[in-house]
Amino acid sequence: MNGSFPLVSKLPPLKRRTNPVVAALVGFMFGSIGLGIYFRSVLDFVAPLVVIVMLVVTNQATGAGWLVGALITGAYGFCRTLDSNDRLALNGGAVPAAVMTRQTAGTR
Repeated sequence: MNGSFPLVSKLPPLKRRTNPVVAALVGFMFGSIGLGIYFRSVLDFVAPLVVIVMLVVTNQATGAGWLVGALITGAYGFCRTLDSNDRLALNGGAVPAAVMTRQTAGTR
């Protein structure tokens, strides 16, 4: 999965396993806001949003821009889920303590 979205492998794994098809549908239907809620992560709200904004600014997207954004966000959700599930499987389903510390540090 590293070839599709190189950004995905740099993000910490999710706290729980998720369904890639559901993530793709949520990303397509509700965009980055939906992915942020489904993954319970601010990073997963910001990352696809930044990619879409950069594409719109550089390509001056016209009428079909919403469709391109929906497809990119859906693909991001699918790839993010596969990558995270693979990394969680390698760790026996547990999120490493260092990742948990970084994710929960800003919640206080």
